[in-house]
Amino acid sequence: MLNYLNHYSMKTNSYLFTSESVSAGHPDKIADQISDAILDAYLRLDKEAKVACECLITTNYCCIAGEITSTAKVDALAIAKEVIREIGYNNEEIGFDYKTARFEILLHTQSPEINKSVSNGGAGDQGIMFGYACRETEELMPLPIVLSHRLMQRHHELRSHPEFNWLLPDAKAQVTIRYESDEKPVVDTVVLSTQHSAKISQEELHQAVKKHIIDPVIKDHLGKCAPTFHINPSGSFTIGGPHGDTGLTGRKIVVDTYGGKCPHGGGAFSGKDPSKVDRSAAYMARFVAKHIVAAGLAKECTVQIAYAIGHNQPVSLLVDVHSSGRWPNSIITKFANICFDLSPDGIAAKLNLKQPIYRKTAVFGHLGNPEFTWEIIHEDLISALKDEEATHLNAHLKVLGRPSDNQRILTYKQELKRYTEEQLIAIHNMQRKNRLAGTSALVGKALHEEMLSRELNCDVITDRNKDGKVAGYLYSAHIEIEIHDGKKSIVIVKEN
Repeated sequence: MLNYLNHYSMKTNSYLFTSESVSAGHPDKIADQISDAILDAYLRLDKEAKVACECLITTNYCCIAGEITSTAKVDALAIAKEVIREIGYNNEEIGFDYKTARFEILLHTQSPEINKSVSNGGAGDQGIMFGYACRETEELMPLPIVLSHRLMQRHHELRSHPEFNWLLPDAKAQVTIRYESDEKPVVDTVVLSTQHSAKISQEELHQAVKKHIIDPVIKDHLGKCAPTFHINPSGSFTIGGPHGDTGLTGRKIVVDTYGGKCPHGGGAFSGKDPSKVDRSAAYMARFVAKHIVAAGLAKECTVQIAYAIGHNQPVSLLVDVHSSGRWPNSIITKFANICFDLSPDGIAAKLNLKQPIYRKTAVFGHLGNPEFTWEIIHEDLISALKDEEATHLNAHLKVLGRPSDNQRILTYKQELKRYTEEQLIAIHNMQRKNRLAGTSALVGKALHEEMLSRELNCDVITDRNKDGKVAGYLYSAHIEIEIHDGKKSIVIVKEN
C-alpha cells in the first residue's frame, strides 16, 4: 500500500504533526449525537434494525432525514430535543434553544434492493475502511489525537462546575506534537478555542483555560522548550453552536478516527447500524491493527479492508506495518486473514455491535476508548497470531534433505542473514517458549551464531556430548564471549 505518511514512520531529525478534536457542543457533533441516539433507540427495541440517520442543524432549525427499516417505533423528535438539552443548548442567547426551535422529520424505509443485499449477511455498501495502531500511547493511538480529545473531555467536565459557568458548549482543540529521532514525542503547540459568555474578559479566559484545561492534560508530554499556546486566537467567541455554523452528521470523520495519522476511506460512522461496513469494518480494522501491535508483530500498523455490496467477505485485506514489523506486509496480512472473521455478521458478533452503544462514540473519538468492544485486547487472538507466526517459521526453517551438519548450518545461516534483528530475536524468543520446539537443533546453532555475529543478546547455546558432537539445545544457560586479538570466541558454559 502506498502510504502518503510512510516517511513519518522512518527515523528523521525532526518533524511536526497536528491533530484536532471538537467538543460535544460543536454543531457537527450535535448532529452526530442526534443520529447515534436515534440509532440506539431502534437497537434497544430491534437488534436487526437497519438505520441510516442523518441530521442537519442550524439557527433555530433541525432536520432529521434518512432510511430506517425496523419493527420498532421510535420518537425521533423527542430524542433529538433531549440530546440538544443535555448538551446545553437551552437558550437562544447561546445559539440554540431546543424548546423553541423548529424540527422536521424526513425518515422513510430502506430501499428494498439494499435491504435484500444485507438480508443474508452481505455488506450494506461497497467501500474501503482503514484501521491503525501504534505504540505512541497506552491506548495504541497517535499522541496528537489522544491529547486533542483529552482537552475536549476536560472542557466538557469543567462545564458542569458552577465556577466555570462562563464556558459554553462549542469548542475546538488542536495539538501539534514534535517528533525527534529516538526521543519521546513532546507538545509543540496547542490551539484551543471555546465559546464563552460575555461576562468574562479574554485575559481571564486565557488564564483559566491554560491553568484548568490545557496544563493538566499536557503536563506529562513537555520537552525542554515550552509549547506555544493560542487560546481563542480570533478574540471574542460568544456566538457559537448551530447559530454560528451549520452542523451536519458525518462531517468530522478525521476527528472521529486518527487525526489524519492514517488514510480514511471516506465513509462516516454516526447514524449507521453495523450492517453498514463504513462503520463496522472500520471498527474491525482498528481491532485487527491493535492486536497486531499488541502481539509485538509490529510497532505501527495500518489495515485496509474493502467490500462489495451484498458480499459477505471482503474483496481485499492489506496490512501495512510501515517497515516496523518482524515480517513483510504480505506475511502479516496472511496471519490476519486466518485469525479474524471479516464478514459483516462475524464483525457484528465479535464486537457485539447490535447493542445501543453508539451515542457515546459520537464525541471524543470512536477509537481509543477502553469501554468500546473494538478496543479490548483478546488474549486468544494474541495467542493465535503468535501461533501463526510460529507455524510460518517452522515451515520456513523446515529441514530439507540430509546434507552434513556443517552444510545445513551454513544453509540456515544464509537464510537467517535475510532477517532483521527483530525477526531474529522473535525466533529466539519463540524457541525459548517452545513454539518452535520441532525445529532442528542445528537451526538453533545457526541462529545463535548469527545473533552473536550481530552482537545481539541471546541465551540459546549448544550442549555437546563428550565427543564434541551436537546433542541438542539448552535454554537460559550462561554464555560468555572472549576477545582474543580483536576476534570473538564463544565460551559455552553448560547449564547445571
